[in-house]
Amino acid sequence: LQTALPKLKQGDVLKIASGTYEGGFWISGLNGTESQPILIQGADPNYPPIFEGGGSGIQITQSSHVHLSDLQVTGASGNGLNIDEGGPK
Repeated sequence: LQTALPKLKQGDVLKIASGTYEGGFWISGLNGTESQPILIQGADPNYPPIFEGGGSGIQITQSSHVHLSDLQVTGASGNGLNIDEGGPK
């Protein structure tokens, strides 16, 4: 994921295999468009990938038109899913 995520561009689809992944991964600077969003999804909706643990299970910042589907987040100590503009706190 850390290798594939930075390479995504408008209209791309990233399908994540079923299994358990370490939570706390961070996505920044992904920018799809309204007509060509970036899709990040589980490869099999019946067996979604599980992101377990981390401060935030998944954090997306400074990004636009990114669609998530068929993912499961559990056991994060803070936010399970954190999406923000990346501005000052």
